[in-house]
Amino acid sequence: MRAAIVVFALLLSASPAWGQGADRPVAPGAEEPAPAEPVEDALEGEIIEWETPQAPRHLPSLPRLHAWRFQWRDSLRIIRDDGQIVFQFGGRLLADAAGHHLTSGLQAVARESGWNGDVDVRQARLYGQGIFFGRFFAKADLDVGEGEMRDVYFGINDVGPLGTLQLGYMKEPFSLEERTSTLAQPFLERSIANVFAPKRGSGFMFTNTHFDRRLRWAGGLFFVTDRFAGSDESEGFDDTFDLALRVNGLPLWQDGADWMVLGFSYSRRFNITDEVSLAERPESFLVPPLIDTGRIAGASSLDRFGVEAAWARGRLNFQVEGLGMLLHRDSAPDLRFWGGYALVTVALTGERRPYGRRSGTFGRIVPIDTMSRRHGYWGALELAARVSYADLDDEDVRGGRELNVTLGLNWIPFRRVKIATNYVLARRLGRIEGWANILQARVQLDY
Repeated sequence: MRAAIVVFALLLSASPAWGQGADRPVAPGAEEPAPAEPVEDALEGEIIEWETPQAPRHLPSLPRLHAWRFQWRDSLRIIRDDGQIVFQFGGRLLADAAGHHLTSGLQAVARESGWNGDVDVRQARLYGQGIFFGRFFAKADLDVGEGEMRDVYFGINDVGPLGTLQLGYMKEPFSLEERTSTLAQPFLERSIANVFAPKRGSGFMFTNTHFDRRLRWAGGLFFVTDRFAGSDESEGFDDTFDLALRVNGLPLWQDGADWMVLGFSYSRRFNITDEVSLAERPESFLVPPLIDTGRIAGASSLDRFGVEAAWARGRLNFQVEGLGMLLHRDSAPDLRFWGGYALVTVALTGERRPYGRRSGTFGRIVPIDTMSRRHGYWGALELAARVSYADLDDEDVRGGRELNVTLGLNWIPFRRVKIATNYVLARRLGRIEGWANILQARVQLDY
């Protein structure tokens, strides 16, 4: 923990040695309300909007002393007078409450039955990031609740045909749903098929766009050492490394109103030297996993596959992904697991769910009219529905199969405030069967 805090402090107080990337996010009011790239809420694109004041008079023999100004623009920003160095500080707080009922058939799996309820903090995070001299960028993100670093990296833009180079501890380029920020998800949790997506690793990644940002790719090498955070998978994935690639394109794009995106992801994990396991919660942070492979001995490597598609027409959005995993074992047959989801969202108040061509991810819904009782405005309302499936049964491994149906209602009274409710009906199939009914809500604040 102490080492993580030291790294966080160093990144925020570093001298101008970093800057921002080629896959630029769009500032508020610019061409498109895209999610930030390489991460949400980055500052790129805003330097050109700031007027550079005249340099103060000073003696030629002395170095220029720059002035700094403070600005609140959804977050705290510290800006050098020439706009060449910008720091941004912010955070997020997500608080969840859930009540759920499990049938007796799931008691052995979940180790509880009947009615249960809980309240907990889903995320409490602080971050600092900066852009320097138009080409360099850096970020450090601390999960206060867990006492772990989530993202610690720096990068360089315009690295020739390779675009942007990003180095550090970060998410791998895999899956549209996994790469989209939690703040921009239409549901409280990602689908159960997300069990097949890799999480964070330490390494490097290149990303670039082509053909007027109609084609985007990202690929990199990641060592899954998890020195900043505990592994999201088993200890058997420690000391291994991944090669990951994600490619997505826009065969249809009409001013962001009507568009279609198609893409695929692939990740190869090498040198697995211990037992591994896969488990997933039924799309609720406060409910225990209903599918779990337990320890799988003898794994040597694995391949992950993903295909993605999304289509939007005005306020209506469709999104679908298929994900799979091939786990290679030394002295037993290989294992094949798979899953997927399909979802639809509609903004009742007319907003569009933005898609960022530079980032290849979705952005948050921004209310057309923020809440104002005086003018009769109530912000944005969004309805969402999703069907998801995951199969962890193959050969001698009986992790179970699960089918979920999730309904969601999101109220966004202000840009940085969201109140969401979900109802999840989960059905576990296989050797052990049962139902779970889950009603949950979240208050989400970020700045």
